[in-house]
Amino acid sequence: PSVDSLFVGTDIPTSPGNVKLVDANGIAHISWTAPNIGMNGEDIAPSQLTYDILRNDNQLVAHDISGTSFDDVSVDLNTSNQQFCQYAVKAKTVAGSSDYAMSNPIVKGAPYELPFHESFPNGSLSYGFWGTDGIGAKWSISSNTSSDNDGGCALFNPSRAEGSSTLYSGKINIAGLSSVKLDYDCYVTPGSNTKLLVEVRRPDMTVVKVDSIDMSTMSGTKGWKKRFVNISTTDAGNYCHILFHAISGDGVTN
Repeated sequence: PSVDSLFVGTDIPTSPGNVKLVDANGIAHISWTAPNIGMNGEDIAPSQLTYDILRNDNQLVAHDISGTSFDDVSVDLNTSNQQFCQYAVKAKTVAGSSDYAMSNPIVKGAPYELPFHESFPNGSLSYGFWGTDGIGAKWSISSNTSSDNDGGCALFNPSRAEGSSTLYSGKINIAGLSSVKLDYDCYVTPGSNTKLLVEVRRPDMTVVKVDSIDMSTMSGTKGWKKRFVNISTTDAGNYCHILFHAISGDGVTN
């Protein structure tokens, strides 16, 4: 025997897509795309949908709203200690709710002032906030070596070929500046298939590359190499993050 099924009525929505969080002049702005199909494969019109928004401190900041964006004016992004801020959005119809879809995280809190100096002394942090993410590699704070004899550094440790990981600073105040200078030390292993990209991330989450090292093109002995980078901050916003994005080709070179 054959069995057929027919769904009649309003469908339960699938989760919202492309949930994005940005710092819009000090306001947490969340946007997303509306699901246009339900869990049973039926079309869903935008007029059928409402949304709930949950913040990562477990506060429900919006309930039964329409549209595909929301400004959370209840949170202050520019005061207190720096920490992650993130949101989750779920779609609803009269038939039920989708699962929550997560936004990207951003950092809230008062920006660090210039001059900003971090050398990870004795394997510790001078500034309370540093973030990291990656696949097949990780950054950690090490006390095994240093470029300035203070007993510490940030260590990129790959676990497989093509593994990559990003280490990024907290918010650094650049308000009113047209440029800043970045000095950093990198331990290079000439001839290894390892790359380091240095980037600046702005409040709107756009990322600009400001320096790069390709160790496969280098010759000579391995050791610490000092780099000096001038970064234009015109129209970059009131603060930025510095990102160190390392990519391993061999899976073994730290």
